Amino acid sequence: MSVLPYFLMPLIALTNVPTLLAQHSAELGFAAWGLAYLCGIGGGFWVQGRWIIARRGLRAEVAGEWLSLTVMMMLFWANFANGIFSAISPNITASMAYCGLLPALLGLASGSFLGRPLRILFWEDQTKLQQSRPPT
Repeated sequence: MSVLPYFLMPLIALTNVPTLLAQHSAELGFAAWGLAYLCGIGGGFWVQGRWIIARRGLRAEVAGEWLSLTVMMMLFWANFANGIFSAISPNITASMAYCGLLPALLGLASGSFLGRPLRILFWEDQTKLQQSRPPT
């Protein structure tokens, strides 16, 4: 498959912006989100190596995986739960722990979507390997 869709997936992080802006302590939320996003990049970079079979230019052969859907659903349910807590019990969403943990969860999940295409990009290109090997 083309690697270009992998580079569009990090745009999912934009869905976090309304949630972060609605936090009682937006500064803490953005800081926690940013640090967790960096950790998510590392995690996504590390885990993607399990599913890459080969890369040839802008095309990659990857095995099927379950992580993408799981992380997308986690982002959806975290935002959904945040909306419920905001409506039912605003005192929970005003706590410092909540203002740090929810954005960190969102950042970790969102960052994984950037780490994965970076791993594909840095994966050894099979076409260059084939060109550098002498014919047998």
